[in-house]
Amino acid sequence: MWGVLSPGLCPQGGGELLEDLENSSSARAIAECFLQRSDEFEIYTLYCMNYPTAVAVLRECMAQDELAAFFRQRQAARGHGLPLEADLLKPVQRILKYHLLLQELAKQCGRDGAGAAEVEAASATMTAVAWCINDTKRRQEQAARLQISPDPGDPCNPNFCDPPVTPLTAQVPPDPDPCVP
Repeated sequence: MWGVLSPGLCPQGGGELLEDLENSSSARAIAECFLQRSDEFEIYTLYCMNYPTAVAVLRECMAQDELAAFFRQRQAARGHGLPLEADLLKPVQRILKYHLLLQELAKQCGRDGAGAAEVEAASATMTAVAWCINDTKRRQEQAARLQISPDPGDPCNPNFCDPPVTPLTAQVPPDPDPCVP
C-alpha cells in the first residue's frame, strides 16, 4: 500500500516529479516535467478507480488490532499526524489539479511567451489525463448503479423487460437435432 504509485511520480514521497519541478526555473522546464512523464500518468487512472476499494480495505485492516498498530507505527515513523486515508487521497486530488495549474501557467506565459507551446502541450496532456480519470470514474459509477437495481420489472431499470424474464420464460426449447429422423 505504501508504494501504490510509481515512486518517480509520487510527489509526497519526494519522487522525481517533485524534484524536477523544484529544479525547474522556467515555464518550459515545468511543462517538460509533465511531457516527459505523460505515459506514466496513466497509472493514476487505475489508482483513482481503486481508491474506494483501498479505503475499504484500509478500514478493514484498522479494525484488526495488530494491523492498526502496524499502520500507526508507520504513520508515526513518517512524522505527520494525518491519517493514512489522507495519504491515499493525495494522489487523487493532485492528479486532478495538475491541468488547472498548467492552464494558469499558460495564462501567465501568454501565447507568444517563452515555452508557451510546451506549456500548452503539457496542459492538453494533463487535461486529457483528468478527463480520462473522470470519464472512467463516471462509467464505473454508472455500471455500479446498473448492478444495484434488483427489480427487473421496474420500468426505471435500464434492463426492464415486459413481461419480466423469469426462469420459466427464459428457457428456450433446444433446436431439434437435424440428424434424428
